[in-house]
Amino acid sequence: MSGFYHNDTIESLIQERRSTEKESKQLQAQIDRLEAEKLEKDDAEIREALSMQIEALSLEKREKAKKLKDICRIARTISAGD
Repeated sequence: MSGFYHNDTIESLIQERRSTEKESKQLQAQIDRLEAEKLEKDDAEIREALSMQIEALSLEKREKAKKLKDICRIARTISAGD
């Protein structure tokens, strides 16, 4: 019976990993779009605002990377127990 719980947990972790990877890719696409927009702007205030948005998205992306690392660590720990 415990194998069932391990498999269910692993499947849940895989789904969470996929979701987090998708979110991370979306964040990167937003960052890339804002970087390109920033290069086109001549107004310093607009460039600064875009830089702040980029930094906030970059922070969120780093948090997603940490979450992915944690998910993988948990999955390895559970798998090692099987």
